[in-house]
Amino acid sequence: MTEQDAWFYCDRVCGEGEVFELPLAEAMHLARSRRLRAGALVTIFDGFGNTAVAVVQELESRPVRAVLRVRQRTMLPPPTRRIHLASALPKGDRQSVLMDMMTQLGVTDFTPLRCERSVACQGQRSVERWRRLILEACKQSRRAWLPTLHAETSFTEVVDDIGLGGYTRLVADPSGVSITELGGVQLEKSNLSLMVGPEGGFSDTETAILRDANVIPVRLGDGILRIETAAVALVTLVAAM
Repeated sequence: MTEQDAWFYCDRVCGEGEVFELPLAEAMHLARSRRLRAGALVTIFDGFGNTAVAVVQELESRPVRAVLRVRQRTMLPPPTRRIHLASALPKGDRQSVLMDMMTQLGVTDFTPLRCERSVACQGQRSVERWRRLILEACKQSRRAWLPTLHAETSFTEVVDDIGLGGYTRLVADPSGVSITELGGVQLEKSNLSLMVGPEGGFSDTETAILRDANVIPVRLGDGILRIETAAVALVTLVAAM
C-alpha cells in the first residue's frame, strides 16, 4: 500500500495547485494514526465523487495541523446502479457493524426500517454517529461516493415507495428462493431495493403485504441470521453479480 492509498475526507476538494488545511479530525488521523510526514502523497475526497491527489506541505504536531497542496483533481462517476438497503435496526454496537460493512460493500442508500416487531429505533444522535462510521468505511474501501442516509421509515411506506423507478425488490426470507434461481443478468442490470426485517421476523400482516407487492423473497442459508449478518449477506450476494 502506498501513501497515496491513504484517503482523507474534506467537505470541499480544491482545484489543482490550491493549498488548503485538513479538518482537525482528519489531520489527527494523518499525523497520529497513519504517521505520515511532510512530502507524503494522499487522496482527498468529499463524498460526492470529487477526489484529488495532494501532497502534505506542512505538518505540525502541537496543535495538530496539516496543510496540503492539490496536485491532480478528478471527478469519479457515481455508481452504475443503486443498491438501496432498508433494514430493521439491530441493537447497540451491532448498528456500527451494519453501517461499516454495508458501506464497504457498495450500498448507495440506507433506510432504517420500522416494523411491527422492531426492537431498536433511530435515536437523536444516530445519523451523526452513522455518518462518522460510513466516512471511515469509505476511506477504508476507497469509495468516493457516500451512501445516502434516509430517515427512519415505516414498513408500509418503504414497500410503497422504495420500489419506484425500476428497482428490483428483494427481501431476506428463510423460506425464499436461492439467489442463483433469480437470474444474474436481471440483478446485474437493475437498481436494487433490499429489505431485511427484525430478528423476530416480519409479522403475518407484513409478510402478506410483501407478497402482494411482489417483493421477491431470497433465502440466505439454512440458519436464522442476525439483522446485520442477513443485511451483509444479501448485499454481498447481489453486489458480486
